[in-house]
Amino acid sequence: MIDPESVVKYHLYHDHYGSDHRATYSQWSLQPVRNAEPKPRKAYDRSDWEKIGKSVHAQMAPLSTIQSITELDRVVEKLISYMQRKHRAWTQTIEKVKSQHWKEFLDKAGEGHLWKAASYMKPRESYGYIPPLKDGTNEVVDNTCKAKLFMDAFFPKIVAPGAMEDPKHNEKIRWDSITKEEVYRALQRMKTRKAPGEDEIPTLKRARIVVLQKPNKPDYTIPGAYRPISLLNTLGKVLEAVIAKRLSYYAETYNLLPNTQFGGTSDTVITLVAFDLKGAFNGVNGGVLDSQLKAKGIPSVLRAWITSFMEERTASITFNDFESTIVPLENAGLTQGSPLSPILFIFFNADLVNQPVDHKGGSSAFIDDYFRWVVGLSADKNLRRLQEDDIPRIKQWAKQTGSCFAAEKTELIHLTQKKNKLSKGQLIIQSTTIKASTTAKLLGVVFDNELQWKPHV
Repeated sequence: MIDPESVVKYHLYHDHYGSDHRATYSQWSLQPVRNAEPKPRKAYDRSDWEKIGKSVHAQMAPLSTIQSITELDRVVEKLISYMQRKHRAWTQTIEKVKSQHWKEFLDKAGEGHLWKAASYMKPRESYGYIPPLKDGTNEVVDNTCKAKLFMDAFFPKIVAPGAMEDPKHNEKIRWDSITKEEVYRALQRMKTRKAPGEDEIPTLKRARIVVLQKPNKPDYTIPGAYRPISLLNTLGKVLEAVIAKRLSYYAETYNLLPNTQFGGTSDTVITLVAFDLKGAFNGVNGGVLDSQLKAKGIPSVLRAWITSFMEERTASITFNDFESTIVPLENAGLTQGSPLSPILFIFFNADLVNQPVDHKGGSSAFIDDYFRWVVGLSADKNLRRLQEDDIPRIKQWAKQTGSCFAAEKTELIHLTQKKNKLSKGQLIIQSTTIKASTTAKLLGVVFDNELQWKPHV
């Protein structure tokens, strides 16, 4: 039996050819795939952290109070250098033990074990999991060229944002220095078995991007059928987690972000549109984000740190047994996998989501998924409101922020008990016609017109 994950492409033929059956086209990768051997995990939870802490403290001492960014960089470089030396020493010890064990094995190997020893020396075959990719009409086979296609797909060129008024900075929020307690709590929240980044201990702004298939895509020759998973530096994520916690506290304490919820009645028609923001984190413009933070009164010290957090980032692309060279990210945006990115993205799209929620409608968002709904007595009136009021507003926000919505992923549905309104009407978005559907998948849940949940079950 062929593994479903070997599917490269499939689709239905639209012509019935005079039959009551539908023909299908499918393309499969028949390359043999060996079972991946699980890579041994480091048992961090068994480590003697008290001993490690004393060793690190002894190497870093004496520690003076850090007064500038230059001094902070120097201390971090010293810490990373020490950790890299320890990592090399650990690796060399392991290799030495392996070599010694191998020699002992050969010395003790009898006549019946020599062929077994010889089989250990054969290089293992490596099989690819990603098929040739399409670049327009061209087929891309070379891994280096594939990596460039993935990099262009994951980090698309963003449109320059439109002119925006410089918001008045009412810095009502006081900035206090980060405390040891905050760092300790961030460390306590960290998951111990997360995959590390480049060379186990990379520079703070470098990421190794692993390419994984999105499930149930019809064509895996298209780079958009894959998702990037960024493996980031652990030291950087600790500080980012501290800043994320601070921003969340500011947002809740000073009511900086919109708080929306769904509502409606059974006698009306609720028309809901689900938008998908292209690029999401990678498409965030640093200047626009800084203006949003400034308008919310975020302290200038923190805003300067966030600007630095987004600048001068580098990454490599990893898939199969291949890893590309490290390249600078021209449009890095917010870093995938960082604990700081989600809260910053919420600040970035706050103006888009900040719509009143009442008996006439509302809006909400979950990362790059934005939902807008209106409530009325008919689907026609709802669609007219969306087309004349909301679509222009959303297009204006996208123009000002340099963002772009994927019109082909937009979904439209009427939630109503009126049978004649279930699949009526359409919207025009970016010259694309979006027709009303009887079902819509929102955040993994399949909604049907009457909210019976049968399609989801």
